[in-house]
Parts: sequence; C-alpha cells; structure tokens
Amino acid sequence: MQLVSAIRVVRQHKYWGWLISLAALGICLFLRIYIREYGDFLGAGAFLPAVMIAALFGGIVEGITVFIICVRIVLLFCSALPLIPN
Repeated sequence: MQLVSAIRVVRQHKYWGWLISLAALGICLFLRIYIREYGDFLGAGAFLPAVMIAALFGGIVEGITVFIICVRIVLLFCSALPLIPN
C-alpha cells in the first residue's frame, strides 16, 4: 500500500518520473557493463528492470523511451549481433 502511494506522489510531479527512469537506466547500464564479462546474453537482460521501473514510476511514455534507448544500446554494443555481415 505504501508503494502505491509513493508512485502517486511521483506521478504528480512530472520530472520525478523522468529522473527515476534515467537513474534506473544508469544503474542497469552499469550492471550490464559489469556482468558482460560473464556472457553477452546476460547483458541484454540487465535492462529489463530499468524499463519496468520507468513504466511504473514515470508512465507509458517514459517506459517506451527507456525501452528504445535500451534497444539501441544493446544493438550498438552487443558483439553477438554484428550490424555488418562478413
């Protein structure tokens, strides 16, 4: 019940949702860099909590924005999916 009231307070202030979303994205990006040495497949899953937190606290627009940023990061920096075929 306290979580629901905390989310309502955050959603009343427009920029708090964006700040929490970007902070979650930064933390998950750091975790992705840290666990990438164990395998590239683990790094892609590290962004899922950032998208869920962004959608929960910010709303649909923040969730979709963070999702698009995460997809671009994974496609640009993931060596398992080369953009130029040999």
